[in-house]
Amino acid sequence: MSIPWSILATIALGVLLLWALSRFGAAHVTLLFKRLGLTARHPAKVHGGSPLTLPLEFGVKLLATVLVGLLLTMINLNSALDALAPGYFWESYMAVSALSAWTISYVWTYALSLDGARLSIPTWAFGVRELDLRKLVHVEDKGAYVLRLHFEDGSRAGVMKHIERRPEFMAALARFRDMARL
Repeated sequence: MSIPWSILATIALGVLLLWALSRFGAAHVTLLFKRLGLTARHPAKVHGGSPLTLPLEFGVKLLATVLVGLLLTMINLNSALDALAPGYFWESYMAVSALSAWTISYVWTYALSLDGARLSIPTWAFGVRELDLRKLVHVEDKGAYVLRLHFEDGSRAGVMKHIERRPEFMAALARFRDMARL
């Protein structure tokens, strides 16, 4: 039994992406996106000190990569997209592959940045949303994956839970939330 070339190409693309992300790191990939103009702005240092950077845990990155790879492999093996768009399997497959690559890139480059009272959260468009934690009112646990931050002006922001150095991040959130109550 021979393995179809498309499955080998998908596996090779996944291995290449994993190699690039592990070799160059998320910071270099983020810099590449900035140079390509795919980001609106980037976090700047406020107090001259280095911000606390909190990337996703490696297990989450690996799990997302494996799940997306399995999804692409299952689509390819079962020709599931051909039923949705008869005759356009490869066009549909390339669209799903592009969306998958975008998702994997987002997961591998996701990192919160905490600099003083400013929290920088990455967006799906590889931009950065900056929040003032001095206006934090409430932290809501939204299940297994997300924390929802509520602010004085009514705005909300979701941050992924499974980040490195999570106890430090939670302590900082509690400190700013308590300061806002004073």
